[in-house]
Amino acid sequence: PQIARKFQLHRLQMIGIPLIMLVPILALFGLFGQTAGSVSDTNAQLEMHVDYPTRFRYKMMHAGTVSIQNLSGQPMPTVTVNFDRAYLGNFSNVTFTPDVKFITDMAYVVELTDLQPQETRIISIEFQAEKYGQHQGAITAAPTGAPAVQVSLDTFIFP
Repeated sequence: PQIARKFQLHRLQMIGIPLIMLVPILALFGLFGQTAGSVSDTNAQLEMHVDYPTRFRYKMMHAGTVSIQNLSGQPMPTVTVNFDRAYLGNFSNVTFTPDVKFITDMAYVVELTDLQPQETRIISIEFQAEKYGQHQGAITAAPTGAPAVQVSLDTFIFP
Protein backbone atom coordinates (compact mmCIF):
# COMPACT_ATOMS: atom_id res chain seq x y z
CA PRO A 1 0.00 0.00 0.00
CA GLN A 2 1.04 3.55 -0.62
CA ILE A 3 1.59 5.55 2.57
CA ALA A 4 1.90 9.28 2.39
CA ARG A 5 5.00 10.48 4.18
CA LYS A 6 4.76 13.54 6.33
CA PHE A 7 6.86 15.16 9.03
CA GLN A 8 5.24 14.61 12.41
CA LEU A 9 6.32 15.49 15.94
CA HIS A 10 4.72 14.17 19.06
CA ARG A 11 3.98 16.45 22.03
CA LEU A 12 6.99 15.25 24.03
CA GLN A 13 9.28 15.85 21.04
CA MET A 14 7.92 19.37 20.59
CA ILE A 15 8.97 20.14 24.16
CA GLY A 16 12.24 18.17 24.16
CA ILE A 17 13.84 19.43 20.94
CA PRO A 18 13.83 23.13 21.97
CA LEU A 19 15.22 22.17 25.38
CA ILE A 20 18.04 20.20 23.78
CA MET A 21 18.81 23.15 21.47
CA LEU A 22 18.87 25.50 24.48
CA VAL A 23 21.99 23.87 25.97
CA PRO A 24 24.43 24.78 23.15
CA ILE A 25 22.93 28.26 22.90
CA LEU A 26 23.51 28.86 26.62
CA ALA A 27 27.05 27.50 26.25
CA LEU A 28 27.72 29.99 23.43
CA PHE A 29 26.70 32.81 25.77
CA GLY A 30 29.19 31.59 28.39
CA LEU A 31 26.79 30.22 30.98
CA PHE A 32 28.91 27.08 31.50
CA GLY A 33 32.33 28.73 31.39
CA GLN A 34 34.72 29.83 34.09
CA THR A 35 33.97 33.01 35.98
CA ALA A 36 35.78 34.86 38.72
CA GLY A 37 34.51 37.16 41.42
CA SER A 38 35.85 39.71 43.85
CA VAL A 39 34.74 40.52 47.38
CA SER A 40 36.07 43.04 49.88
CA ASP A 41 35.63 44.08 53.48
CA THR A 42 37.11 47.04 55.32
CA ASN A 43 37.23 48.44 58.82
CA ALA A 44 39.22 51.35 60.30
CA GLN A 45 42.44 49.33 60.49
CA LEU A 46 42.37 46.65 57.81
CA GLU A 47 41.18 46.11 54.25
CA MET A 48 40.82 42.66 52.68
CA HIS A 49 40.19 42.08 48.96
CA VAL A 50 39.69 38.53 47.60
CA ASP A 51 39.72 37.42 43.94
CA TYR A 52 38.44 33.85 43.58
CA PRO A 53 36.67 31.54 41.09
CA THR A 54 32.88 31.60 41.22
CA ARG A 55 32.39 28.88 38.56
CA PHE A 56 34.74 26.32 37.09
CA ARG A 57 34.94 22.67 36.10
CA TYR A 58 35.79 19.49 37.95
CA LYS A 59 39.53 18.64 38.16
CA MET A 60 40.60 22.04 36.82
CA MET A 61 43.25 24.04 38.66
CA HIS A 62 42.46 27.59 39.64
CA ALA A 63 44.15 30.32 41.65
CA GLY A 64 42.88 32.98 44.00
CA THR A 65 44.46 35.91 45.79
CA VAL A 66 43.82 37.59 49.12
CA SER A 67 45.16 41.14 49.54
CA ILE A 68 45.51 42.48 53.09
CA GLN A 69 46.26 46.20 53.59
CA ASN A 70 47.07 47.99 56.84
CA LEU A 71 44.96 51.18 56.78
CA SER A 72 46.05 52.38 60.22
CA GLY A 73 49.00 54.59 61.01
CA GLN A 74 50.58 51.93 63.23
CA PRO A 75 52.48 48.75 62.31
CA MET A 76 50.62 45.51 62.98
CA PRO A 77 52.84 42.86 64.57
CA THR A 78 50.61 39.96 63.44
CA VAL A 79 47.57 39.63 61.19
CA THR A 80 45.92 36.21 61.35
CA VAL A 81 44.07 35.14 58.19
CA ASN A 82 41.67 32.17 58.58
CA PHE A 83 40.50 30.23 55.51
CA ASP A 84 37.35 28.19 56.11
CA ARG A 85 38.31 24.53 56.14
CA ALA A 86 34.80 23.38 55.16
CA TYR A 87 35.11 25.41 51.94
CA LEU A 88 38.67 24.34 51.06
CA GLY A 89 37.81 20.72 51.89
CA ASN A 90 35.91 20.61 48.58
CA PHE A 91 39.18 21.10 46.68
CA SER A 92 42.40 19.12 46.37
CA ASN A 93 46.05 20.11 45.85
CA VAL A 94 45.52 23.26 47.92
CA THR A 95 48.73 25.31 48.17
CA PHE A 96 49.28 28.63 49.92
CA THR A 97 51.97 31.25 49.38
CA PRO A 98 53.08 32.15 52.06
CA ASP A 99 52.65 28.77 53.72
CA VAL A 100 50.01 27.90 56.27
CA LYS A 101 51.22 28.45 59.83
CA PHE A 102 48.90 25.79 61.31
CA ILE A 103 45.60 24.00 60.66
CA THR A 104 42.71 23.77 63.11
CA ASP A 105 39.43 21.84 62.89
CA MET A 106 37.77 24.96 61.47
CA ALA A 107 40.42 26.80 59.45
CA TYR A 108 43.72 26.96 57.64
CA VAL A 109 45.64 29.77 59.36
CA VAL A 110 48.16 32.04 57.63
CA GLU A 111 49.99 34.62 59.73
CA LEU A 112 51.33 37.85 58.26
CA THR A 113 53.93 39.49 60.49
CA ASP A 114 55.15 43.07 60.73
CA LEU A 115 52.54 44.65 58.44
CA GLN A 116 53.61 48.31 58.12
CA PRO A 117 51.19 51.26 57.70
CA GLN A 118 49.67 51.38 54.18
CA GLU A 119 51.49 48.15 53.26
CA THR A 120 49.65 45.49 51.28
CA ARG A 121 50.48 41.80 51.45
CA ILE A 122 49.16 39.17 49.07
CA ILE A 123 48.35 35.55 49.88
CA SER A 124 48.10 33.30 46.80
CA ILE A 125 46.05 30.12 46.85
CA GLU A 126 46.00 27.45 44.17
CA PHE A 127 43.53 24.56 44.23
CA GLN A 128 41.90 21.88 42.10
CA ALA A 129 38.14 21.29 41.95
CA GLU A 130 37.35 17.98 43.61
CA LYS A 131 33.60 17.90 44.42
CA TYR A 132 30.69 18.93 42.20
CA GLY A 133 28.12 21.47 43.26
CA GLN A 134 27.81 24.69 45.21
CA HIS A 135 30.41 25.41 47.91
CA GLN A 136 30.32 28.25 50.41
CA GLY A 137 32.83 29.48 52.92
CA ALA A 138 34.52 32.51 54.43
CA ILE A 139 37.90 34.15 54.92
CA THR A 140 38.55 36.17 58.08
CA ALA A 141 41.51 38.45 58.80
CA ALA A 142 42.19 39.92 62.23
CA PRO A 143 45.10 41.92 63.58
CA THR A 144 46.12 41.17 67.15
CA GLY A 145 43.70 42.90 69.52
CA ALA A 146 41.59 44.56 66.81
CA PRO A 147 38.29 43.84 65.04
CA ALA A 148 38.28 41.36 62.15
CA VAL A 149 37.20 41.71 58.54
CA GLN A 150 35.38 38.83 56.86
CA VAL A 151 34.26 37.96 53.33
CA SER A 152 32.00 35.16 52.12
CA LEU A 153 32.88 32.95 49.14
CA ASP A 154 30.51 31.06 46.88
CA THR A 155 31.81 28.71 44.15
CA PHE A 156 29.97 26.34 41.80
CA ILE A 157 31.84 23.39 40.27
CA PHE A 158 30.48 21.88 37.06
CA PRO A 159 30.81 18.12 36.48
